[in-house]
Amino acid sequence: MSSAAAESEPLRRLPRSRALTLLLAAAVQLGSCGDSRLPTPPTPPNDGNPGCGLGPVPIVTTGPEPCTTVAPACPTPRPTGARDLVWVGTCSFTGRDGGCQPIQLPGCPRDTKIVSLLLANLGGAGRGCVAAGDLTLDARATGDGGVHLLWQTDEFDPVTCTPTGVQQKGDVSLAGPCCGRTFDVYLPRNDLTVRVDFRSDWQR
Repeated sequence: MSSAAAESEPLRRLPRSRALTLLLAAAVQLGSCGDSRLPTPPTPPNDGNPGCGLGPVPIVTTGPEPCTTVAPACPTPRPTGARDLVWVGTCSFTGRDGGCQPIQLPGCPRDTKIVSLLLANLGGAGRGCVAAGDLTLDARATGDGGVHLLWQTDEFDPVTCTPTGVQQKGDVSLAGPCCGRTFDVYLPRNDLTVRVDFRSDWQR
């Protein structure tokens, strides 16, 4: 499956209803635990915090927007005055525990990444709605090599395909350059987990 997103306005300006590109990702079947209808806060997967000292973020050098002018420099120490780079990738799977490999969102890494995604319903033929909800990510470099990411998701009812009114939101940060973090957001009514991976890098 594939992942797609559209560049959008900052988080506070985004309209509640969006008609944006579907986020499609590989699905992994697994079981749920507890009351699956209650919203849960984002949780890191087992390897969700790789820490700092990471190598350069991956870039796409082909396609409609080849990032040939982007030259990630991690793990070299970031000098004063360097240009910060923010990398964000996502994927999704059914259930609450499992795995998928985040796919880089379209667009070259820059100091800001603001996207809104319509999340594909991975429940199969038994689920009549195409979308399970939407997710907004607003990731910005902090000026010292780190990244601050705001996120918000609205889940859709799997029968009526309309927003349920259950909204989850939060913020996560990276302390400096060459760092990375992964976290999961669970949508209980659709039994869908969205995985977000973001990293910090720099270039001269």
